[in-house]
Amino acid sequence: KALGSSIRRLGLMNINLTVNNAIGLPVAEPVFDKILVDAPCSCEGTLRKSANKVLPESGSNSTFMSNIQLSLLKKAFAVLKPGGSMVYSTCTFSPEENEMVLDKMLHFAEGELTIEPIVLPGFEVSPGITTWCGQQLDPCIRHAWRIWPHQNNTGGFFIALLKKKDRGASSVKSKAVYNSVDSSVADYIAEMQQRFAIDADPLRKWQFLMPGKRGIFVTNADNLALDPQFLPRVNFDSKGLFFLKTKISYPKLSSGGAMLLGKHIKRHCVELTADQVECYRQREDVSLANHQLINCTSTGYVVVKYDNYYLGMGILFWREGVDHMTMRSLFPKYL
Repeated sequence: KALGSSIRRLGLMNINLTVNNAIGLPVAEPVFDKILVDAPCSCEGTLRKSANKVLPESGSNSTFMSNIQLSLLKKAFAVLKPGGSMVYSTCTFSPEENEMVLDKMLHFAEGELTIEPIVLPGFEVSPGITTWCGQQLDPCIRHAWRIWPHQNNTGGFFIALLKKKDRGASSVKSKAVYNSVDSSVADYIAEMQQRFAIDADPLRKWQFLMPGKRGIFVTNADNLALDPQFLPRVNFDSKGLFFLKTKISYPKLSSGGAMLLGKHIKRHCVELTADQVECYRQREDVSLANHQLINCTSTGYVVVKYDNYYLGMGILFWREGVDHMTMRSLFPKYL
């Protein structure tokens, strides 16, 4: 749910969501170019924001977590394409969950994995440790990052960038899926195009889907998840970005959809001032001057922008006894 909110907030259309136990993900072939293993951990690095949190005195929790973490890395290694990269991250300080897990993974991979240097200028970090409790670890683990709270005024983290050796092209090829729009979606898209005077050209590279009654999603036309033969055993909760809400009397473009389409919109757009943006974010009504209305020929839905940034949606209306138009904020509650 949290990830879905972030996708909508950022207007990302190239992400497919599924909820699975990653260790048992029903995928056997190396199909992914990049993988993030943000592993469950003992969360020692979050103590700064959770002062009342009590950590177990023994190392039993780290031992339990390290078994899960290693299993996750092994699964990620199995489904990562040759030449692909994966990031291993935790929010704990425990070497048993960080460097020692990496050391075990490097031994398991038998030379097929390397730990690469990470470059982020201006960010203060400490290198991964290469000895712990008298045990010598793989020297390339020094390329991992230990991030202590005092270094950048953050929580504590551990990050490592791993690369799988390239033994030739992956057996799994990208397959283009050409754009098509079924009749249940076409009418909604045409109405949206007419309302905001959007040309057809920018829409041709996208695929519009209506997987349920809630509304229409949009994604890239070459999204592999559109191919029923790609990961056939994985049940995707969503493909792409929620684009148009249809389960209402007057279908509404989502905030993410407004951000995606903003630069293509030629009608029914509103330009806010800096002060009005704050009112909009607080979901308050905003009074508008005529020069702020961009080709607004009627009341109803408008796309909201500020300084060439497209923020979301509003409803334009006449308030009784007022000689200028007012916009009701439709800024998302979840933000």
